[in-house]
Amino acid sequence: VFAAKGASSRLVITATSGTAAAGIGGTTIHSAVGLTFKDQDGVSSDTTMTANLDKAKQRWRRRDVLVIDEVSMLGLLTLYDIDKKLRVLRGFPEKPFGGMPVVIFTGDFLQFGPVNQSSLLKDFKRSDDLRKYSTMSQRSLDKRLKETEAQKLWLQFTNVVMLEEQKRAEGDAYLLGLLERIREDKQTAEDAERLQTRYRPDLTLDFTGGRRAIIPLNRHRWDMTLHAALAYSAETGRKMSLYLSGHKWESRVPGLEERTAAMLLGDGNNLPVAGMFPYVEGMPVVVNENKYMGLKVVNGAEFTAVKVLHPPGLEEIRISDQLSIFLGPPTGIVLRSKETTGLAFPNLPINTVALPAKNVQVDKKYGNFLRPGMLNNTKPGVVRTGLPCSPAFALTDFKSQGRTLEKTLLGLYGTKQGATSTQRSKCAAISMYVQLSRARRFEDIALIEPLNVADFLKERMPDDQIDGIRRLNTLAEESIAGFEAAHGRQG
Repeated sequence: VFAAKGASSRLVITATSGTAAAGIGGTTIHSAVGLTFKDQDGVSSDTTMTANLDKAKQRWRRRDVLVIDEVSMLGLLTLYDIDKKLRVLRGFPEKPFGGMPVVIFTGDFLQFGPVNQSSLLKDFKRSDDLRKYSTMSQRSLDKRLKETEAQKLWLQFTNVVMLEEQKRAEGDAYLLGLLERIREDKQTAEDAERLQTRYRPDLTLDFTGGRRAIIPLNRHRWDMTLHAALAYSAETGRKMSLYLSGHKWESRVPGLEERTAAMLLGDGNNLPVAGMFPYVEGMPVVVNENKYMGLKVVNGAEFTAVKVLHPPGLEEIRISDQLSIFLGPPTGIVLRSKETTGLAFPNLPINTVALPAKNVQVDKKYGNFLRPGMLNNTKPGVVRTGLPCSPAFALTDFKSQGRTLEKTLLGLYGTKQGATSTQRSKCAAISMYVQLSRARRFEDIALIEPLNVADFLKERMPDDQIDGIRRLNTLAEESIAGFEAAHGRQG
């Protein structure tokens, strides 16, 4: 509508993640309003430079509509910060969102919630009591006050439209029904029996024919990625090159065990570079950081690997005609996707973009992995050099959101491991739903491990999520009834 009227400049399209923003041709909400964030060392940064503040104010006063996609990932504290920022940027400190005429939230609440924040659907009455407030620190009380203010804002959004058709699996009646039953906490013994048939020991590591894995544990993803890369190399007849990332210890000389652990440590939260990078030409690659927003090279975006860029003199150990190990990282990787069509950079193939290697500090959360027994919150003092991307043969359930996978290997188990390697915690209902809803057809699903039937039947969606979605459904009915009363029934 805005484009047809030549008024696209009055519309601001954003999302809560770089991947979602790239997918809709927008930017992250953090970049759009200049939200402050903390880096891995706890240092605060602001995405809006002071020198540009006056220009930012002028831009925002000319905007009429703000769209925020992937609303399930929007936390209450972030919503509070967005509101406060817009009050300053638009010059109306007494008005919600600075008097922005239209604010639209879009997305699916049957996805993972915000990281380290309370969801918009959080019901504090369910968990709070007066005695709890008397023991809260001032910092916790301030946080709760902000969350309460943000929730009041959220509850003012009463014009709702709910889209209920599951387009991805619309051709498979059973899969559609299964997803609906999981949403409504009504999964049956028959569902468990049919899912159990999707476990076949001969398919647990079958990555042929483009099959991809979705698993809740990063350490399982690291192992499966290496296996899948070897399988892809064998299937395509293309050589696999294994690049070992560089590691530099800043203040000590590590032992052999720590060096080995560093190499085995894959990528993860606050660590976009893995300890080793298997490369096969043509393999799918997922980017692990927001690198070039304008070119849609962002965290979670998927590309096809075209070639790697070697530094001079990189030592190669040739294992066979089909496998080499390189004792160091490449300087970069050349990537292609439909989003890179039309790009032309000097010294690169047309329709491609290069992602360079980078140096990253290994976060303190991985200290115990490198040196068992290391105290929590102790920095390991290691700098890693390598590519901030990973082969996309295996994805975490979190990173699989929004994707469609033709053939899948699913890990319907939890994120905690018991005393033995076969003991797992139960798969959360939201993880179960996200994994199963990536497929188009039930028959294209395979399970990595046998289904725990008892856990499957007992698992329920979080109460806050169910109650919040129920409220939105009621508001949607009221919104449609109000519209039809004012304008007549449409269609």
